[in-house]
Amino acid sequence: MTRTLTLAPSCPRRDPELYDKDLDDQDEVFVQAHYRGVPKSKPVPPQRHAQRQEGQHGEDKAQPSRFKSDAHLSCPACFDSVCLECQRHARYANQYRAMLVMNVTVDTDQVLVPRQQQQQQQQQQRQQPSGGYGAPPQEALHPVRCAGCGAELGVYEADEELYHFFNVIATS
Repeated sequence: MTRTLTLAPSCPRRDPELYDKDLDDQDEVFVQAHYRGVPKSKPVPPQRHAQRQEGQHGEDKAQPSRFKSDAHLSCPACFDSVCLECQRHARYANQYRAMLVMNVTVDTDQVLVPRQQQQQQQQQQRQQPSGGYGAPPQEALHPVRCAGCGAELGVYEADEELYHFFNVIATS
């Protein structure tokens, strides 16, 4: 025996409080504007969702991306986006370089020196007479940290104005 429940006429039917029927369309416009390269002046029309529901399927062509990127980089600790346009390192598959970044801070007070350059400087200091000053570092690298959580993500090369990321999550 199965029972069917019916609503009493005295119980009005309400829309759910946490549901917004237009929210998906707004999210799609945001993604198109920020990640897929559609100019902000030409957002995706919100009627697209309504057409899908009515069964009208127009030609749905993918928008060309304005980003020529090998990956989308995110912080491994908090998953904030740090770079949308980057280039993968030719030799090291888990390293990327970029010029345009977001949600990161550069610690300009701290200077990192690559090992090879550090060894060369030590040899030059040994060869110079005492009291002499060696050549300034050729590459000034500064640590790059996530602005949200402070995780170290890579280094910033001040001379080239280039970010090198090695501790990030890359997605295609």
